[in-house]
Amino acid sequence: MKTFSLRKFALTLIMGCAAMATFAQGNVDRQAIKTAIDDWESCRNVVLTRNKGCFAIEGSYNFVAQNIPEDLMKKLEELRENENYIDDVTVTENGLWVILYDTNDAAWSAGIPEGLKQAILEFHENNFYVRSISFNDKGQWAIVSKQRVKTYSAEVTDWLKEVSQERGDLWTVTIGENGILAVFEQWYASRGDIPQNLIDELEEPQFDYYRVKFSDNYWFYATEDGDYKYNFE
Repeated sequence: MKTFSLRKFALTLIMGCAAMATFAQGNVDRQAIKTAIDDWESCRNVVLTRNKGCFAIEGSYNFVAQNIPEDLMKKLEELRENENYIDDVTVTENGLWVILYDTNDAAWSAGIPEGLKQAILEFHENNFYVRSISFNDKGQWAIVSKQRVKTYSAEVTDWLKEVSQERGDLWTVTIGENGILAVFEQWYASRGDIPQNLIDELEEPQFDYYRVKFSDNYWFYATEDGDYKYNFE
């Protein structure tokens, strides 16, 4: 593990080959994660993948996880022990990952897109308040802060800025395998392949949402404070 420092913050780069990543062997399965979320009665964020595990977080750093990459689990446990605020986590189907914590710090596995790494460093150096980081195995990525948004494509960035003029502040972006879903102050916008059952839900949600995650027909959305709804079936 190498540590990269900027000002008073620490950005931790986890070195290693993601293709050779091993996976944490825990007792938690998807049903146990569902049970934990419902027992908490609050959940701010999740990771949903087809074959690289799942994760859910409540409060600042309390989490439960199943079969996520071993180096990711190690870093999450370190953050929990140090009582860091775990804000956002992304895991791809190839086992690559990024953690956003303490609003401006990040840790990531080897192999994430170079443009995303440089954007993380830029946003950190400028002390931007980062809201979400997301990417997929196709090299598509987005990082959203209160001050700025950057993505893998100027066209996608321009689309987000254009929609923001109509729907208010851009809060978060999720990059799926084949689609993008952005949450704004006043509604959402999407392009590509988004689960229809999720679109139906977002058209008439139970509450205003801050973050949305999806994989296949699994989905989750939540407020910043942890009101949530999910479909894991």
